[in-house]
Amino acid sequence: MEAHSGQKVNPIKDIEDVFRLLNFLEEWNERNYLLALFGMCTGLRIGDILALKVADVTDVKLDKKGKKIRVSKDWIRVIEEKRDYDREVFLSDVIKSAIENYTQDKPGEEFLFKSGKRKKFNRPIQTRQAGRIIKGAAEKVGIKENVATHSLRKTFARHIYDEEENKTYALELIRKILGHKTIEMTRRYIGIDKDEEVKAITKFTNKLKKRKRN
Repeated sequence: MEAHSGQKVNPIKDIEDVFRLLNFLEEWNERNYLLALFGMCTGLRIGDILALKVADVTDVKLDKKGKKIRVSKDWIRVIEEKRDYDREVFLSDVIKSAIENYTQDKPGEEFLFKSGKRKKFNRPIQTRQAGRIIKGAAEKVGIKENVATHSLRKTFARHIYDEEENKTYALELIRKILGHKTIEMTRRYIGIDKDEEVKAITKFTNKLKKRKRN
């Protein structure tokens, strides 16, 4: 996915930048916060995220007082639009908590990321609007990478790679989750090849600084 500038979008590599983005969105707008968090925690494409309804991610149960409450599912089933592939997606505690806070008073048939422009219509926000939300928030908190909605998916993948000590295992896991055909595709996708190229060239050229001059 390309940003409007024509540049490829990037993952948000610095975890502190991730924190700043999420903190800003959480204070600004609960729906938009959940949107960013959902993308970063599941690695789903934006089209698949926007297609979700409240009932897709929650179940209705009774609390101790007999009141109906919405409880986030542990796993959700998503038919990925691009691949026409049925995928099970794990929801971690951090995203489950955000889902439950956001959906308590919402009907199951409502789109999870409903547009607020015409509240009487049950429609999700558009992909372009989602892009403006994420890009605008990234700019507000000073993130320098070229960020768009696809950055959420790339950020998910990149930080799985960074956190896992066994890099070979990490790449294979990410490849499987994202549906890439090859490991090389995954390496390029999360920017590993480029990072290693910069690191290797810098390591060599730094030695040139130390050369003795006649």
